[in-house]
Amino acid sequence: MRPPFLGGFSGGGSGAGLDILPADTVAGAIGLPAELPPVADGRYTGGNARLVLELRMDIRGTGVISGDLMGRRAGREDYLASFRTVPGVRPDATLSAGWPAEFCAGDRTTAHGIVWLRSSLAGGTIVIALHVDGALPGLPARTTFEMTAEWESPYLRRLGIEMEMENGTEPPPTWKSGRRQITVKSALQDAGFEVTDTGVRNRIPEQKDGWGQAELHTLMTDLADTSLDGPAWRQQLLWLGRPKRERLLGVMFDTSAQLPRQGCAVFEREIRKWVTDAPDRKVIQTAVHEIGHGLNLSHRFGPDVGHADSASFMNYPWQYQGGGREQGYWERFAFAFDPDELEFLRHAPRNQIIPGGDPFHSADYWSQSARGYTPYATDQSASGLKLELLPPDPDVRTAAFRFGQQVFLEIRVTNTGPAAVPFGKDSRTRKAAF
Repeated sequence: MRPPFLGGFSGGGSGAGLDILPADTVAGAIGLPAELPPVADGRYTGGNARLVLELRMDIRGTGVISGDLMGRRAGREDYLASFRTVPGVRPDATLSAGWPAEFCAGDRTTAHGIVWLRSSLAGGTIVIALHVDGALPGLPARTTFEMTAEWESPYLRRLGIEMEMENGTEPPPTWKSGRRQITVKSALQDAGFEVTDTGVRNRIPEQKDGWGQAELHTLMTDLADTSLDGPAWRQQLLWLGRPKRERLLGVMFDTSAQLPRQGCAVFEREIRKWVTDAPDRKVIQTAVHEIGHGLNLSHRFGPDVGHADSASFMNYPWQYQGGGREQGYWERFAFAFDPDELEFLRHAPRNQIIPGGDPFHSADYWSQSARGYTPYATDQSASGLKLELLPPDPDVRTAAFRFGQQVFLEIRVTNTGPAAVPFGKDSRTRKAAF
């Protein structure tokens, strides 16, 4: 039984045990040369009489080849499956052999397989050959089939952003970092997205008492110039002044909608109110952070992810390394995502990442990361609580113990605030409801 397909593609990194033909055997059968000229990285589009292909060549970046397959039917293109080369196998630039691949269908069924590529005589055109070792809806089973694709863009995926802007807010800023001019758009481009403006930038009357989270989804649907009726490579960005909840700087608000992750909001004036050191930088970081949530990225500091030491867009500066080290975050912050996040953004199965697709926080792309586990802080505030680790005699702060001596330490949590703090029905098995 294969594992559930969550968080990118899972499976054997070496391809061992796959029921597929050897690469040289199939290459000879379908007429591939033994040595192939280098192929440019970027996005390719094409297909054959039955299938539409979007191919992502990222050999010199994350070292992954991936793609999406759509079926042609009655003038429509219906998504069928995504594929990628298996983790741990890095194709080289000459593509002189086949590479083990993993496939995930739209209904989350999975299969192993193999992918071959070659350059054609026409510049920028390649032939891709796929073999699926299993049955996936709409794809030939245990059959090698070919498609032709042409180079389209150096960017691996497309993302349209429709922005609605409240009166009284400043437009998205630019931040100079060395010789670079950083914007929200350039940060997403660095991650591999071809970013375009979609719709009309509507102006929103200023709401002096701020916006409640329940109002944001209605605001998005009322103002959207493009359809929200299905998954699409598009993010609705509400550029607002203030929230009703103090210190809320941004939010991806439709986490539980039937078509989740379609919209997010940035509270630009709230950021400038609370962040006095380099507020433009924080505005950009917040906007990309919330768009990252719209693409199904999780917080780095969460206990399930366990990377509070990260200086990625997806961390909170005040949660960096467990808190109290915000300056260290900004010193390391390079307007970038971590490697596992970058690989997910570029090569995750379509439904896991596309706005309106799979539920938020449903993709585990970090557990097989080579960075290891670094448990720092939880993702909930512990304001008003004091945590202490005490030796057997609390009055002896410099206690010394003999080698091999049994030591019993006390963990003490003290509520220093004015209100009661519930710890759940069963404190042995449930996290504290801080």
